[in-house]
Amino acid sequence: MAKFYAWDDAQALYQALLVVASQPVNFREVERWSVKSEGQKERYRLFHNLAKKVQSRWDFDESAIVDLATDQVIKERVRRLGR
Repeated sequence: MAKFYAWDDAQALYQALLVVASQPVNFREVERWSVKSEGQKERYRLFHNLAKKVQSRWDFDESAIVDLATDQVIKERVRRLGR
């Protein structure tokens, strides 16, 4: 998550989503760390929304998670360029 927060690293987001897909995650603790320690409230919301999508579908495979993470990072970069 730190690499995703600092450098828009899609690979880091992908890895975090793989964790969510494979085991229980304490989202309250991740949110606490994200907001308090990293100052990344909006980025956490983005991660949490994607994580809910991954958790809600049993048929998400690795390639779908890669696409989801990569697409989201690209959309965010384009949005920031438009500011």
